[in-house]
Amino acid sequence: MATLKITGVDESTVQFVAGRAKALHFKGQAEYLRNLIREDRARAARERGAVLANILAPLHKHAEEQGYSDEFLADVFERARNEVTLARSLPRDSNNA
Repeated sequence: MATLKITGVDESTVQFVAGRAKALHFKGQAEYLRNLIREDRARAARERGAVLANILAPLHKHAEEQGYSDEFLADVFERARNEVTLARSLPRDSNNA
């Protein structure tokens, strides 16, 4: 596990972190800060998922309007993934790249 050293933090911030860690029943400041970072990373992942959902919303709407089943869509995406995998495995022609 890596170590993170934080410099340039004033004493009142250090005292605030210590107080929050104690009030929230963490074992210490490091555990409290690790928890804050873990929560922020989870929030960022949820936000990325929301962005992807927004990007895919028109596709979902079209699929629903067309009556495509989940199995049909899974098959379409599986075939597309296989085609991309195959294309990436083929040697590139330097004249056409």
